[in-house]
Amino acid sequence: MEMTSKKRFCDMTEREQNRVLKCEIVSQVKKMLSMCEGDGRVWAGSVTDLLELLKVGYVSGELQRADGMTMSFTEIVSQVFGVMRLKPLSNPYARVQRAERRKGVRCLTIQDRLRNVLLRAEADYDTELFWRTCYVGCEGAA
Repeated sequence: MEMTSKKRFCDMTEREQNRVLKCEIVSQVKKMLSMCEGDGRVWAGSVTDLLELLKVGYVSGELQRADGMTMSFTEIVSQVFGVMRLKPLSNPYARVQRAERRKGVRCLTIQDRLRNVLLRAEADYDTELFWRTCYVGCEGAA
């Protein structure tokens, strides 16, 4: 992720960090939505992690259909789950809500884990490795 400012992530206020995290996650969700089912991508993280990412993208209001209307959470989940070859969920929003209630001291959200990676990173804003561990390409996939 490129930033015009050279301020290190660890030197930012919590509010600035949250803005950077949101931009990074929304950017990744947009990439996922631009992929096709035949691209050979497979989600390697948990379904809950993926749903948390998709919810951040949805809440941002930046994800739009071709007709310019904002995508619904169900549309986003359906499209990304198809790309990542995951079984469709009947009520993804309820699953996200259950996960949010369950998260506690020992169980960090994917956004919190991304924050920790950026706080420890030698090279500022380098999240490529983090995302590579979340989803992988399958060479030779149709």
